[in-house]
Amino acid sequence: MRWLHQDGGRMGGKGMNMSLYHIDQELENLIDQETGEVLDFDAFEALQMAWDAKIEGVLCWTKNLAAEAKAIREEEKALAERRKAMESKREKLLAYAERALGGAAFQTARCAVTYRKSTAVEITDMDAVVKWCMDNGYDGKITFAQPTVSKTDIAPLLKSGVSVTGAELCEKLNMGVK
Repeated sequence: MRWLHQDGGRMGGKGMNMSLYHIDQELENLIDQETGEVLDFDAFEALQMAWDAKIEGVLCWTKNLAAEAKAIREEEKALAERRKAMESKREKLLAYAERALGGAAFQTARCAVTYRKSTAVEITDMDAVVKWCMDNGYDGKITFAQPTVSKTDIAPLLKSGVSVTGAELCEKLNMGVK
């Protein structure tokens, strides 16, 4: 409170260098606790303006951050599309070279093609494989997806008054900044 009185009770722009917490404290100090009367209206008004400016600054900062994040997201998307196009082109060129070579080895000073044998499982009928596993004692090999429920499917039930065990509507206050 000492700094308020150094220049005759005026803020002199000092409120802008204070945190919201300190501005709130100083605003409280300017109100008589017994009567609720403002002790120094000019200082109170200056602090209130500083408080408004701080909030405005924070909100404008969030808008800038949102714009930057959006720009980065768009750049990520563009880069991902470029990467996918390059990967696709690479795969097509490899398939082209593989067809041209027909399994023959190829080598130059800059590149070499070799082949190795491998095996891979291809399931042509998943239902038949699952049935076979169940019938032959291999049911431990079968995995089942965890059942889930969509919140958007449950919302209309809850909003219409249906009591759903394990789910509830929660009201939230969402702040929008434009």
